[in-house]
Amino acid sequence: MFLTVECDNAIRIIRALTNRPKLSVSEIAKEEHISHAFVQKILARLIKAKYVGSERGRNGGYYLARPASSISLWDIYSVISPNKYLCACLSEENNCPNKTRNQQHCKVHKEMARIHQLLITEFSSVSMEEIAFSSDSEKSMV
Repeated sequence: MFLTVECDNAIRIIRALTNRPKLSVSEIAKEEHISHAFVQKILARLIKAKYVGSERGRNGGYYLARPASSISLWDIYSVISPNKYLCACLSEENNCPNKTRNQQHCKVHKEMARIHQLLITEFSSVSMEEIAFSSDSEKSMV
């Protein structure tokens, strides 16, 4: 699990759209300091996942398709990041070569799975509404 620039920007785009009517690509790009092309690319994925809607025309723009309170960091991460696993052996598609003879996972796998679940729980517990309306002074970074 790695928070890519694309995922970070997707979170920022959702934040920009929270409790706003409609914004253009240019407005989002300027406000969030993201290139116009990158905003368009990310918006396309967020629209496909039905987190963002769009309206064409003179008064068109992009808007949240659902309340920010119902969108978690994990939701956005899951849409944007193809690799949702902390390490490759956690993926269902990957047949971990370090399984024991009786098909039990090794201790490294078990610990990575535990930490991975903690990350999912934490990412799932934070809504975009919380992020959009928290000030920098409200939450201190450790």
